[in-house]
Amino acid sequence: MNDSDLRTWIQGWAREYPAGDDNVLAPLTGVHELTRDQLAIIVDWKMEPHRRAGTLKSLDKESDERIATLSQRAFACSDDLGALLILQQLTGIGPALASAILMAQNPTRYTVMDVWAVAALRWLGELPEGASAGSFVWLAYLQACRQISERTGESLRVVDRALYKGRGKPIPGLATGVPA
Repeated sequence: MNDSDLRTWIQGWAREYPAGDDNVLAPLTGVHELTRDQLAIIVDWKMEPHRRAGTLKSLDKESDERIATLSQRAFACSDDLGALLILQQLTGIGPALASAILMAQNPTRYTVMDVWAVAALRWLGELPEGASAGSFVWLAYLQACRQISERTGESLRVVDRALYKGRGKPIPGLATGVPA
């Protein structure tokens, strides 16, 4: 897909995302560490209702100090994989939720990795067919998102929203709906 069609695809699908849903995360941008309540906000925002309660119950096993310390270490980490892996030390935090935590704290550096965004990147030819959401694909996933951001001139968050909503589907009416 050429850069112009990619930009059209990103912009079209990003418009389908209810951007107001992200307002709850705005106070978390730039924090140095997370409180339990702030972490719960991200869990509520990211997790599907049927998984939310189990994740919060798992996090109940963690002390407030451990949540603060590990989140502070992750946010200060200069290594993208290291930041993700540090957050996964918290009980109940997997790669998708860890990426959401990182994005909430720094949306200009990180995106949310989930199965839908990975499917979209595979469809766009930016990730190999066998790639699935997980720690081992995080660096390739993040690099692909950053490259799309550069190619289209859109922010990482706009790219993130489009990948989530696009789920690897063409936009009706796009001249080249299927990637080249």
